[in-house]
Amino acid sequence: MVDRLASFWCRIPSRANFGDALTPWLIRRLTGAYPRFREADDARHKFLVTGSVISLARAPCTVWGAGIMTATGTVGRGLDVCAVRGPLTRDRVRAAGIDCPPVYGDPALLLPVLYTPKEPVRHSMGLVLHFSDRPRLAGRFSLQPRTRLIDIQDPVETVIDAIGSCEWVASSSLHGLVAAHAYGRPAAWIEFRPLPSGDRSKFRDYLQAIGCPQIDPIPIRPDSIVEQSLRAHAIAPPRMSLQALIDSCPFPITL
Repeated sequence: MVDRLASFWCRIPSRANFGDALTPWLIRRLTGAYPRFREADDARHKFLVTGSVISLARAPCTVWGAGIMTATGTVGRGLDVCAVRGPLTRDRVRAAGIDCPPVYGDPALLLPVLYTPKEPVRHSMGLVLHFSDRPRLAGRFSLQPRTRLIDIQDPVETVIDAIGSCEWVASSSLHGLVAAHAYGRPAAWIEFRPLPSGDRSKFRDYLQAIGCPQIDPIPIRPDSIVEQSLRAHAIAPPRMSLQALIDSCPFPITL
């Protein structure tokens, strides 16, 4: 029997958010067992994998691929850091006096090693909304026939299947971008309004990790989405090696 790892991830009472749900999903796929949930400030050891949760962590804690939410977010002392999402997170970790190797990458980039989308490509653009955007904007979209609206709060594999059915993606959700890139889809970073939490640092952290120059999101309105103009702003999938991220994993995995 495989030992269950203890891990922290953000849990939404109503419906899980894709980026948060990826932590237990990835750990189960990588180790063969669903992790035990532990609060970030639990005095017992836990792992942090995906998500902008590193500022919530308290020792004893091992970080593999998590990141910051804001550019000024504090990082608790005593963390064991194996890899982080990007260089902005590494800067904050080192500012806290914690050793942090220059190993970058969101573990969600490993998705294709673990799961193959089940739907054929039949849509042009996939539109992924941050979970806070969807209830506010529902019913206000004027979409072209081959555009697919993807619910980021669907089960993990349903979201992946939907992204895999699209030629490219426009997303106001960070993990909409990451998952699209993981499966070789160009992805445009869009914004309907500033998100209720964060300051765009999590996006820039990820984009810097994949070698993308400093950019801003494309501001759009739900009633004026023009697929052709957005496509011109899509960021190509990264060609970075993920071997260092894999090698840095702090728990035994099977790939």
